[in-house]
Amino acid sequence: MELKAVFECKPAQFRCRNIKIEKVVHISSEDYEAFFQRPMMEQNFISENIEQMHLGTDGAYHCILVMGQGHRDGILVESEGFAYARYAAYVPDARALAYPTLERFNQQLIDLVN
Repeated sequence: MELKAVFECKPAQFRCRNIKIEKVVHISSEDYEAFFQRPMMEQNFISENIEQMHLGTDGAYHCILVMGQGHRDGILVESEGFAYARYAAYVPDARALAYPTLERFNQQLIDLVN
């Protein structure tokens, strides 16, 4: 079995954060692949959505989910007012988030953990 994951060397801990996806931004496959390779580069689709991204008073990160045409994965972005992905998380199979049944199941899992 092959998976894609963010691997960290000797992590002290894994810190999960509450997030809220404020908007899904769809970009071309080419733009997505370029963004995936260089997330620190300034992007128009990030600067156009700066008002959607912030750290809420409840401690949740309000993000955009960037999806590339033809890709199942996605990238969560909270730019903190910048035009690049200052905070980002890779989301494998992010297309599955679009299904209401899976969203309800995900919320049930979150409720169990909390």
